Amino acid sequence: LKIAICDDNKDELFSISAILDTYMQERSAPIFYKAFHSSIELLSTLKSGEYDLYLLDVMMPVLNGMNAAKEIR
Repeated sequence: LKIAICDDNKDELFSISAILDTYMQERSAPIFYKAFHSSIELLSTLKSGEYDLYLLDVMMPVLNGMNAAKEIR
């Protein structure tokens, strides 16, 4: 499972990453994730079909999570 996490709040990114790390250790799950600090950063590095799941912050400056989701689709 490949997951993209996008949030402009560093504390939130850290919290989500910690949850995923704990889950991977407890379940021995093969999960890959990458954290992005902005939707612009995510979209600029995105390749088609690269991630299975996107965790997007809804309220971000410049391009919010809802608009980023539309771009991803």
